[in-house]
Amino acid sequence: MKIVSSVEGKMQLSRQMSKSGISVVYTDKNIPKNSTTISFLSEKEEVKINPSISQQATMYSAIIPKGVTNIVIERDRTGLGDTISILSAIQQMRIDYPSVHITYRAWKPYLELLKNHPDIDVLEDCLTVERKEIEDKSSEVFIDLSSPCPAGVYESSTQSQTNKSRNEIFTNACGLRWRNERPILHLTEDEQKFGLDYVFSKTDQTKSTIGLVLRSAEPWKDWPYVEEFSEQYLDKYNILTIDKTMMMDIDGVINLALEGFSLREMISTLPYMDCVLSPDTGIMHICDALDVPCLSLFGSMIGSFYKTKYDNSLSVIQGKCIHDKPPCFYEVCEGKANYQPCMSSIKPEFVESQIRSIINSGSIIPPNRLINQNVDFISI
Repeated sequence: MKIVSSVEGKMQLSRQMSKSGISVVYTDKNIPKNSTTISFLSEKEEVKINPSISQQATMYSAIIPKGVTNIVIERDRTGLGDTISILSAIQQMRIDYPSVHITYRAWKPYLELLKNHPDIDVLEDCLTVERKEIEDKSSEVFIDLSSPCPAGVYESSTQSQTNKSRNEIFTNACGLRWRNERPILHLTEDEQKFGLDYVFSKTDQTKSTIGLVLRSAEPWKDWPYVEEFSEQYLDKYNILTIDKTMMMDIDGVINLALEGFSLREMISTLPYMDCVLSPDTGIMHICDALDVPCLSLFGSMIGSFYKTKYDNSLSVIQGKCIHDKPPCFYEVCEGKANYQPCMSSIKPEFVESQIRSIINSGSIIPPNRLINQNVDFISI
């Protein structure tokens, strides 16, 4: 069975899946007689409609039928942040269907992030796996979160009116009710020891330690003052740059990229940092999944929204729009690509003052973290 949770490409999917003998569940009125009908749910009632993009943004995806023993979730293009958001859906699925066998398929580099997670039975590389036919097709549900991205569809249609996190959107797209399930990454004891030993061997224990994320996956979300901040506050803090390939050529800065760490090794260092400073990117979401204090900088995206979803670990600074408007969701400002004056409005001195507040309100007891964070959403 195929749950089609997107608007575009349904007819193409239907032709592809019917050739392989797998039934397809449609969201419009043309439901084949031989297919198992799975309806959509609105907030209030069950409906079967052919939704527009904006209509789909307010709907839950297909409900998983009774008797299912295997659920396969596939995301063939993703990033670190969306991997964490989808993890929230998987955890809710395990709660709702405790005996179901759950397989997650994605690009291999991102599967490493979810290694050893107790709610996932199998991780598969979506580029190399061969789909095996099953005798009883009613026992398996295949959920496609790939193209178009359910979260992208919702955010594009709502923009500044967005009121759902990607955790919630992906959970709904998997046919599940959102119950505020927070994604959790699990580090093994060896990984915790690795991160602890590395950070404590590289840093001055008389100073607090800051993890500095150098860039976002999208250049227009980058903070332009990372080097200036490092040079200005290196005497006050241990600064470790969190990036697998990019480095800063500043004496005294500890570049994790020089170590050749795997993704798991790199994130194992995060719980032993007093605060992570990041733009809107994947490490911000990973910090939440590891319960690490993070100060995240936002420009044209809505930072306060993430604050309400990641209340236990995330503090947010929202840059000021030069046109005195709310966050616009645009990648281009004044006709210039990757130009975000709202990010430039966030100055290093103010950022440091908020980092100091976060550190003063929390404490570390490795490998667990006790946090009493009082910094809230701040709009410049």
